Amino acid sequence: MSVSRTVQYNDLSNRVYTFRTESAPADYQKKATLLLYFAQYMDEHLIHGGDATRDYGSWTPTGIFMKKWFRTDRAIVMYLNNGTLQVNFFGDHTKVILSPDSHDYLVTYINQQRVATTYHLLQVRHFGCHPEIVERLRYGKRVLEKIINVSGESV
Repeated sequence: MSVSRTVQYNDLSNRVYTFRTESAPADYQKKATLLLYFAQYMDEHLIHGGDATRDYGSWTPTGIFMKKWFRTDRAIVMYLNNGTLQVNFFGDHTKVILSPDSHDYLVTYINQQRVATTYHLLQVRHFGCHPEIVERLRYGKRVLEKIINVSGESV
């Protein structure tokens, strides 16, 4: 791959290392290569998945980063350091995103047509929502419990 990107790597002790992918230190070359493959996949398959547009040339770090990610038989799960959980489902390419909001959580559901709808979790608990969203939220809850049980995360 010939794409060059700047990477910020946070290790387990919260030290931050910044480097360009083409000049990654030896200990991080494998991680940088994997990250480039992941970024290429997202650029080719996911970048046009929503209505939002972004000028990636002017992107600056916000302090939010992916803390954990893993793949299950049904989805790719990403957990960010700010408490956001995103689950991308393989079968139908839907996504559910749980993100903290001042006194609640926001639930964003992106359907098969790539249309995003956002609800407050309290609203969902009180009034309900479409069964396909409920099923994906239940799955999200199970993977979140897995993150808590396996790695001792406090969520």
